[in-house]
Amino acid sequence: MSATDSSSRKKRVARGVVYKRVNDETELRYLMAQRRFEDENLPGFFECFGGAAKDGEQDSLDLVLVRELREESGITVVRIVQPVHQFQRPFMHTPNEGEDGHRFDQYESMHFLIEAKIPAPLIIDPNEHVGYSYFTLAQLMKMKPVVRSCSFEAIVNADRYMFGHKIEF
Repeated sequence: MSATDSSSRKKRVARGVVYKRVNDETELRYLMAQRRFEDENLPGFFECFGGAAKDGEQDSLDLVLVRELREESGITVVRIVQPVHQFQRPFMHTPNEGEDGHRFDQYESMHFLIEAKIPAPLIIDPNEHVGYSYFTLAQLMKMKPVVRSCSFEAIVNADRYMFGHKIEF
């Protein structure tokens, strides 16, 4: 690939904001997975469950989410309630050894508020996460420095939506 080559790829990621109601249904708790501490990117951070579309996969991100949750955690999506966060951004890869030039990619991410069936116990892929837990929004606000920013923003929007506030993006 030459430095002037304009080829690019798009990485498409879908994540689910999974919740449960507690305290006579007046409080929500959100399911978060904790990334491995050995990960190069965001080690030990908490994030919503989900994953990327496979190379060449043309399904919409909601279908990618359904597949990813089922395959990687055993979570069954009952209903997609509402998209709660999305963003796109370019990013550049430095060439690997033996490559010349830089490759510019597009990153597209969408978080969906979902109703789900959670298996007991929840399946955790040890190559991706070390554990999981449910947190209230107040707990997540205290943990914000170790919560993936897009997942945090999605949960804030989901909480607003669940308590009757309109969200736009």
